[in-house]
Amino acid sequence: MAGVRIEIKRIAGINLKIKEGEGTNVILAIETYLPPGDIARIYNLSKQGVPVQAVIESPQAEMDLQIQEVNTFTGQMKILAKEPVGAGEPRE
Repeated sequence: MAGVRIEIKRIAGINLKIKEGEGTNVILAIETYLPPGDIARIYNLSKQGVPVQAVIESPQAEMDLQIQEVNTFTGQMKILAKEPVGAGEPRE
């Protein structure tokens, strides 16, 4: 996608406020540190009146979509292997 890209890291807090009415609008407030150049870009985009897109990503979201066993002591994910051959057979 062409255009301006501003990556916001180290978000300290996110607040949502839902505005009821014609359609549902959401006010999203993000607390973060931004370098002055990025603040200027966001301000400039807001004054131009052009459509702006935002993408919210999280590494945790990717992990939430994986179904894996996690060692709660170490936090490491275990690789769930297929059942070994002959695992369901009775022992002699």
